[in-house]
Amino acid sequence: MFTRLSYLSTKGRLLIFGLSVALIPISLITTIYYLNARNTLKKRIFEDLRAISASRELHVLSSLEATKVQTACFATDGFIRSSLETLVQGGTKQETSTGLNRYLLKDKLPLYRHLMAMAVADKYGKIVSSTNEKLIGKDISRQDVFVQGKSRNYGEMYTGKSYCSPCFNTCCISISAPIFSRQGSELVGVIVNAYSLEILDDVTTNRVGLGETGEVYLVNKDKTMLTESRFINNAPLEQVVDTEPVRKIFRDGDEMVGIYPNYRGVPVVGASEYISEYGWVLLTETGKAEAFAPLKILGIVALILGVVSSAAAAGVGIVFAASMSKPIGDLMDAAGRLAGGDLACRLTVTRRDDIGNLARSFNTMADSLAKEISESKRANNEIVERMRLAEFVARVSVVLTQQGPLRGALQGCAEAIVKHIDAAFARIWTLNSDQDVLE
Repeated sequence: MFTRLSYLSTKGRLLIFGLSVALIPISLITTIYYLNARNTLKKRIFEDLRAISASRELHVLSSLEATKVQTACFATDGFIRSSLETLVQGGTKQETSTGLNRYLLKDKLPLYRHLMAMAVADKYGKIVSSTNEKLIGKDISRQDVFVQGKSRNYGEMYTGKSYCSPCFNTCCISISAPIFSRQGSELVGVIVNAYSLEILDDVTTNRVGLGETGEVYLVNKDKTMLTESRFINNAPLEQVVDTEPVRKIFRDGDEMVGIYPNYRGVPVVGASEYISEYGWVLLTETGKAEAFAPLKILGIVALILGVVSSAAAAGVGIVFAASMSKPIGDLMDAAGRLAGGDLACRLTVTRRDDIGNLARSFNTMADSLAKEISESKRANNEIVERMRLAEFVARVSVVLTQQGPLRGALQGCAEAIVKHIDAAFARIWTLNSDQDVLE
């Protein structure tokens, strides 16, 4: 890696360094932003599901509480109590029973949309009146709905856990309450109301805030769905729900919120609530893909942010590398020209940073070097001239010391002048005193 980098130009090294310094923080910031956004979104989804689940649980409980209040009101109804007392005491049974049947069917049953059937049993468990005449005379003394209803105190009710009611031979929620005499001291019978499971659907099919894939439903202890499914027809009491939150509640009693496969095997984000009074699990779920769809948008935004930031960093890196490498290149070129003998080579200084200081230092060095070389040449020239003069003087001295005619000596001096001082020619004149002329 470092060997390869050693072959890169200064611009390439600066660019790699700048991009590394810029892209690493950008990548970290983008990743941290995405992870924080994902955790925030996940937390908000979980909180919303918990809130919806808690709201639906309260709605279910309030709906069932309303049925209890209705049953309690029926148990204290004056006509029902007096008619039951008459039947128990052996009065005109046929007429009283017929009147009570008509009263239940015409005056009570239509009052509540989800009330399917009503039955009144004496204290021994024999049905003496009902909206369904086929039930009259049936013995329910051993059925839980009667036993529990009979054991209650005044104003207390029993909500049946069995949905395929043996009393009414239909799927329903059975609620019973004791009927006491008008004096309030003696138990005379039990009233049993059967409510359609649709009373729960009214709550669970309200899917406001759950998007396109969300649903709320109830599961009983048999891990069977009690309410309508958004995706499967005829799910109540048919669809088995053996999912992680159901198992956790029935095994450990722990509610949960998280991501898991639902009863269709589809990944969902869900929250569970345990309605312990009835042994039910309320589940609020929405498709994982839909719940985390905003995360895809966040991912795209983070990606775009990262790309834009990287491009900006690359652009800044290129500009930075160019701004640093060009003056360095100019300096290298000037140094090469100076080394080649161009003593007049100088850099134009336009920066005030370290690069500018380096350029000014180069110019100062070039000036000093040019001055030193100029002085050295001048000194060398002086030495050469002195040496040539010394050689000339020596040659002339040798010529003058030789014996011979003056003309020959002067001719040797002229030749020495031409040779040693680079003269084109030399001529020595002598005075002929006899004739008063130069020869």
